[in-house]
Amino acid sequence: MKKIITPRFRSALKSALLAAIALAFLLSANQSEAAVGDTFTDANFTYTVLTEEGTTGTVSVAKQSESTPSETVTIPSSVTNASRTYSVTDIGSYAFSYCVSLVSITIPDSVTNIGNYAFQGCSSLTNIEVSPWNMTYTAENGVLFTKDKTSLLNYPAGKEEEVYVIPENVTIINPSAFYNCSNLTRIVIPVGVTEINASKILNCNSLTDIEVSQENKNYTTIDGVLFTKNKTSLIIYPAGKKLETYTIPSSVTTIRFYAFDGCSRLANIVIPNNVTEIEMGAFRYCTSLTNIVIPDSITYIDWAVFEYCTSLTNVTIPDSVTKIDWSAFRNCENLIKITIPENVTEISDSAFSQTPLSKVYFKGDAPELGEEVFTSDPILYYIAGTAGWTTPTWNGYRTATWTPSEDPLLSFEVKGGKLILTYSGGKLEASGDLILWSPVEGAQEGEYEVDVSLNDRKFYRVVQ
Repeated sequence: MKKIITPRFRSALKSALLAAIALAFLLSANQSEAAVGDTFTDANFTYTVLTEEGTTGTVSVAKQSESTPSETVTIPSSVTNASRTYSVTDIGSYAFSYCVSLVSITIPDSVTNIGNYAFQGCSSLTNIEVSPWNMTYTAENGVLFTKDKTSLLNYPAGKEEEVYVIPENVTIINPSAFYNCSNLTRIVIPVGVTEINASKILNCNSLTDIEVSQENKNYTTIDGVLFTKNKTSLIIYPAGKKLETYTIPSSVTTIRFYAFDGCSRLANIVIPNNVTEIEMGAFRYCTSLTNIVIPDSITYIDWAVFEYCTSLTNVTIPDSVTKIDWSAFRNCENLIKITIPENVTEISDSAFSQTPLSKVYFKGDAPELGEEVFTSDPILYYIAGTAGWTTPTWNGYRTATWTPSEDPLLSFEVKGGKLILTYSGGKLEASGDLILWSPVEGAQEGEYEVDVSLNDRKFYRVVQ
């Protein structure tokens, strides 16, 4: 029997078919769009979808965990998932960071982008290889470069060599290029390098010497310490140097960020009055530093400048300072008291957090305070008559008033072959070089006598 399709039914069928086709297209489009950013894994790696088109696409590759991949691995040039074949084009920033079991890795020809810090903290990594057909990157003796070898991207942290001479054609050293290279004692920088800072040679705890080509127009070194060519900026003090005391040259006006980071042997650092800027994290992890005098030329204490200076017991902040920024003295585990000068108007978040302060003396009006500035429940002492303070608490902290003592005084006379020191307002200290100071044993309150013949090259001062 012949079926007759009426115009009305034909119209309804056509509409239903169009709706079904539109719905299928919409679902297909939504699924394709949603897949970008999704991840999947294989035995060694995690992949993130970057693009999809039909049955192909591109992905970035990264670790699964800090122990996978391990030993010697090869990144594939392509990978198949859910009936699609993806080209592996990217190694993202931090992609294999702290993959502690990774020893050797081979990068395929398909990779066109490697992000910063991709291999940071891979402490066992000794060798990076790149496919000879890769048009963007190459490797030489296990060290990763751009194809033209003008940018040094990564020196594997596990390499055993103590000295590395950067190739002459290198002009750029990428961030974290030498991170945690614990075996390196000396790095030689060629003539063409135009930009370098401590973030590129960070946590190299055995490094004692940085050498720069004399023809380099941007940088120079003094006793292995890296400076700008005009010696006005101190860039890197090698963390492996064994000196306990270092006097920054008087030509320096800027101490660059992380310049002394991890210099765990330095107990004393003398900062000249010419220094007008101390950048972020400059003295972070100087764990032997006990005393620091910030010069009057400084107006701002930057982020994390003295963070994790765990031996720091005495800090002199000058009246010129107006702001103490985020985490400036965080985790200074032996800092019990400190005096905040009158011109400080702002103390940012966590500036003194995880620090056992019991007494904080303020000379001026109440400053603007960030969150968790103090975590040790100290008493905040303020001068009666200064503005903004409340008693018995202020901003959740206990308060009390105090009266600053007069400046310490010291006078002397020579009588009967003895040097007689008379002092007030503090404790007597002695030094043989004006750098290292120590309390004078046996000094009676307000007076001290010493034979002149025994006093060669001795200096005295009174501190509160």
